[in-house]
Amino acid sequence: MPNYTKLFNSIVTSTIWTEDDKTRIIWITMLALANQNGEIQASIPGLARLAGISIPDVETALGKFTSPDAYSRTPDNEGRRIAVIEGGWELLNHAKYRRMASLADQKDANAKRQQRHRARNASVTPRNASVTVETDIAEAEAEAEANTEVEVEKSKNKRVRFQRPSLSEVLEYGQTLSPPFIKANEFVDFYESKGWLVGKAPMKSWQAAVRTWNSKERPTAAAHKHAGIQDAKMIEEGF
Repeated sequence: MPNYTKLFNSIVTSTIWTEDDKTRIIWITMLALANQNGEIQASIPGLARLAGISIPDVETALGKFTSPDAYSRTPDNEGRRIAVIEGGWELLNHAKYRRMASLADQKDANAKRQQRHRARNASVTPRNASVTVETDIAEAEAEAEANTEVEVEKSKNKRVRFQRPSLSEVLEYGQTLSPPFIKANEFVDFYESKGWLVGKAPMKSWQAAVRTWNSKERPTAAAHKHAGIQDAKMIEEGF
């Protein structure tokens, strides 16, 4: 069972310390048995067994703890220390002393932290301090360089988001091709109607699509040859 009651050194100057040994033992046993709410769940025989005190002596001690104490340093409850509750007893000043214990624990923890901090600082000589600073700078630079490399790699792997071209962009790009692309309106209208999909996949490069379209529009070598034969035939026949 966890111990929720801190034993303060002020107990030796309290009126409880003027009582007989058996009464003091019963009181310390009850402090040790108290839960987080300051409750002691026990019977008189059980308390007597745990404290190693006879039942009549326990009853006498409990009578003192439930009675007013004119010399108590705590005037609350007329100096009474416990109250009878269902299943046992309640320490009347438990909440007050638990708050005091919490503050004492905080002060102790802060003192230990400050002590560790001073010990760390004292172990760093001027020479060690410069080495530490240089090491920190080197580590920071290495970390920054590593982060930069990661960002560059991410940038390479990141897919460029497709941007729909305007008609003027298609016209301007079409003029850079040989032969020039002259069906920009038809191209834009066609892919607008398809949601700029190539089959079922989103288009990745409209420039590549323009080049493909333009290459399909260009006459093939066979078509040129056929056109030349037709022209020669027409000349022969007097056209």
